[in-house]
Amino acid sequence: MKNLDSNWKAYIEQAEDHPYFTGEIGLLLKFAGVTDSLDFVAINHPEAQVKFKLYFKKATLIFWEKGLTISSTLLSRALLCWGDYLVKIGHNYTFSKDSFDRDYGWKRYLRDENVMFLKNMLDSLPDNSVEKALNTTIKNHSITDWRKNFIDFPEIIEDYCGDNRNIRVLEDGVILLLKTNATNGYCAEYNTFALNLQCQLKDFDQLTIEYIDSVGRDYSTKYILVNDSYGVSYNGQNYLSEKYEHLKNKWLHVEDFEDEDAVFSWLKDLNKQV
Repeated sequence: MKNLDSNWKAYIEQAEDHPYFTGEIGLLLKFAGVTDSLDFVAINHPEAQVKFKLYFKKATLIFWEKGLTISSTLLSRALLCWGDYLVKIGHNYTFSKDSFDRDYGWKRYLRDENVMFLKNMLDSLPDNSVEKALNTTIKNHSITDWRKNFIDFPEIIEDYCGDNRNIRVLEDGVILLLKTNATNGYCAEYNTFALNLQCQLKDFDQLTIEYIDSVGRDYSTKYILVNDSYGVSYNGQNYLSEKYEHLKNKWLHVEDFEDEDAVFSWLKDLNKQV
């Protein structure tokens, strides 16, 4: 391609020499509309070069020399506003981390098919003030699916998804937050973990609410404990509450809830009864 238009040589070599990309600039060419399937003679080279330079400039506001210029969690939350960008590694999905790890580093994501979500995000960014712009994207998001709580609560990724920032999606759709790379370590069930964080922001002054995690993939053992008497878990479709009967030494089913709001309503009533 350098031979078809001499201007490409300087642009491509500048990008290839960047300490972060180190020659891997396929994503920038892809963002500029230059792919292997195109007839290079038919490309509008001046137009493609303008796009290439712009994407390179914006990308280097985030990816620079030895790592990111912003936190990995901020980048993850912003990308989730654009789509499910997560990279599949074995049985798990990773949010990616700020390292050059072959599997879990952000460079692996830059080679993934989901990298087009990064293009969409870069399209929305100004030429500067990246951190401010990404925070604005997060603040103004209208996501309502599984991504919502990961976007709203950065501590879910930071405090529970381990060094490799992993989750696992089970066959019934339940999402496990993984402390390690496997389910034989401590895990939390995503919906109840996020529900617990939301509870901490509400005025349940008569309730002591804490999250119980456990080893293994059995999500019935991962729940919100209320006043040492009630448990709220998630089964892949609904939330359900149980009450611990000390005489029988067992949990007894109380009620099913369709969504988070129904759980909050139940907790509000329970708070009044205590």
